[in-house]
Amino acid sequence: MSELKSCPFCGGAAKFRRRRNGPYLENFVQCRDCNARTGVVIVPVLSGDARVDEAEREAIREWQRRAQV
Repeated sequence: MSELKSCPFCGGAAKFRRRRNGPYLENFVQCRDCNARTGVVIVPVLSGDARVDEAEREAIREWQRRAQV
């Protein structure tokens, strides 16, 4: 996993999170300080490693994206 950019709102450190919610895995990135986070990328628990890895990459891509000014 690449290093996560700091929070665009408070500058705090971010962490990738994965949690189980019934038959699904919820993947997202969250700021450790202000709790800002990406949307949740959901995959079934039994979807296989490739889909779980892609869900992680998608959540990280969403966090890393910044608006061009």
